[in-house]
Amino acid sequence: MGVGIHILAEVGRRGLLGRGRPKRVLTTIAEALRVSAARAFPELAPYATVMQGDDDDVLVRLHPADEEVRLTSHGEHILLSARTNGGGPGYHAFVVSLMDEVAAEHRLRWLPEVSEGDDVFNDETGYFADRQSSALKDNMAGWLLAVARHLSEAAVDGNLYLMSMPVGTPVPCGLEGVVTPMGYVSLEWLRETADASEADLRARAAGFFPWWEVGVHEQARVGAGRAALWRFPWHPPQGDEETALANVALACLGPTPSSLGPGGSISHRDVEELAAMTVTPAARARPPTSDGFGFMRRPVKRTPFPGCTLDLPGYFYEQDDEEDRAKVYWFGDRIVRVLSWLVTSEDASGGPTARELVERSTAPENGRPKASAAFAIEAPPVNGYCVLLDPEDGETSRNAHAVIERPGRMLLLTITFADASDAGWVESLVRSVNLQPAEGQ
Repeated sequence: MGVGIHILAEVGRRGLLGRGRPKRVLTTIAEALRVSAARAFPELAPYATVMQGDDDDVLVRLHPADEEVRLTSHGEHILLSARTNGGGPGYHAFVVSLMDEVAAEHRLRWLPEVSEGDDVFNDETGYFADRQSSALKDNMAGWLLAVARHLSEAAVDGNLYLMSMPVGTPVPCGLEGVVTPMGYVSLEWLRETADASEADLRARAAGFFPWWEVGVHEQARVGAGRAALWRFPWHPPQGDEETALANVALACLGPTPSSLGPGGSISHRDVEELAAMTVTPAARARPPTSDGFGFMRRPVKRTPFPGCTLDLPGYFYEQDDEEDRAKVYWFGDRIVRVLSWLVTSEDASGGPTARELVERSTAPENGRPKASAAFAIEAPPVNGYCVLLDPEDGETSRNAHAVIERPGRMLLLTITFADASDAGWVESLVRSVNLQPAEGQ
């Protein structure tokens, strides 16, 4: 359930589409949106980026609390799709203002509402057509009320839910309640919101959304900075997006951050810690403090492959090994390498067990190091086996090898760690693996 804009645009035949290069047209419009956003809200400039999406789609990343704006060719039209309930009414109005600028610059004409069979293309809030900011706020507050009521009815105490977080957000471990773009809120807060009066609902919505009032102002800056800091992975930034999140947080929050919103306060120490990380090489990184703002400071459930999760500190780096089709997580002297494959019923019936696979690959022969410990996982239908090895000759680091299996699926873990005192961490990591049934199982 979300709120957003799905609007078609016409382009004059002598304009962009008349040149017969749809992908180039989309990229031109996307770049115009990015430039307009950076000009209107300079603190967001490090984050505003044009990216290539699936097929011929072009994406524009604008705000750390929301998903990318998507531009797609739709026959002779351009389709702009933007989810805006992550950012709030101010962000929604901001996107519309960018659309206005681009239309004037590139001779576009946005079509307020078009019906094609069962499909309707419009601004779901009505703001594009009426430009009534009060009605826009009512619409967003109504969305919050509907989601709060739905979650309150379905929520189970002890569970954790994600609300308006970008697709692919890791799920924090050991919490109950709701993770939002502005921080963590309790189920009690959600239930109180579900029962709120109209005036109280408005006040709660103003704190829930990162960008409540229309226009670029201090509240919009603090909201953007807070959303960026909440998602920041709390290690020295690697890659454009992590660097952009850090830069937006520092530019928007300043040295004396506001405690805006119900999701916890931001301290001066949080900002100082972030600033120090931006000038620290990854090789010299140290774990962040565990009690500050930002859920990635603490353990989260990573999803290396569909249907597979494991618990790791959120501040671990993540990368793909495309050659081996592996997912690699690392921080300091700890490295976790994950491979996954599906197993047919024919393979499973005569194939080796998890224990046999591990023992074959770790048998002390041909100079292989000896095993220092081993343990089994017996939680049918999930089973597994792990062996921890002594260091190889001349090395100080150690390795562990584990195979976790359930009917139809296997996961291979290779874990590098510093010394024998890390054995408890290795076992906890391996035991955290969760495998869902493969499709059709």
